[in-house]
Amino acid sequence: MQRVASFDLSPPLAAPLRFFLTAPAFAMAAGLLLAATGTDGLASRWSPTTLALTHLMTLGFLGMAMLGALIQILPVVAGVAVAGTARTARGVHLLLTAGTIALVAGFLRGESRLFLAAMLMLGAAFTWFVVAAAIGARRGGVAGPTPRGIRLALAALVVTVALGLALAAAFGGLAVLPASLAGRDLADLSLPTLAHVHALWGLGGWVGLLVIAVAYQVVPMFQVTADYPGAMRRWLPAALLASIALWTAAVVCGPA
Repeated sequence: MQRVASFDLSPPLAAPLRFFLTAPAFAMAAGLLLAATGTDGLASRWSPTTLALTHLMTLGFLGMAMLGALIQILPVVAGVAVAGTARTARGVHLLLTAGTIALVAGFLRGESRLFLAAMLMLGAAFTWFVVAAAIGARRGGVAGPTPRGIRLALAALVVTVALGLALAAAFGGLAVLPASLAGRDLADLSLPTLAHVHALWGLGGWVGLLVIAVAYQVVPMFQVTADYPGAMRRWLPAALLASIALWTAAVVCGPA
């Protein structure tokens, strides 16, 4: 596997830097919220405070850092320049920041209009990024386990966002779960169950696959080690994604 990164393709520093500078602010906001509410706000996994803290860290901190890293990494290790890099970075950063704030406020205040605003902005942010990355991939790019893994991670991101938007609509009272799916009674398919699926696609799919894909490139390069075994590089990301998809199908469409 090629270990040499194409640093000459790096985007302007401001493109990823805006994400990296904003991410710690969301982590600090989570700390301030926890300090203000105390442990009482964490009495339940589904309490407004817990949900707000979770999304301050996953969307605000982790999501912000990961998108910034992808804008930097895609050209360097995959030869994929995100379409309109500077414009995309500004737009996605603004929408992600505002959308995360609206979602957190929606959890804390329980107002439908905040959930609606969050859905529109977050949906637009991630759609913009994925489309810009896809356009860049069509224009060029290199083959290899890292680019393949990143593509699978982006596919998991799409599913994660779709589930998140559906959950936000349900939490905000903007939509209700269907009564049935393919003839199956979904009375047992509760919001917590869908939240579990959402979390698995986000942490196991989006985050896990991206970490695996990038590790294939950076661990041998910076640790000066041998490449990961060929079978692992070829099959692990696809096997992980397939396992998540099969588990999801079993939960959603399996026997009650």
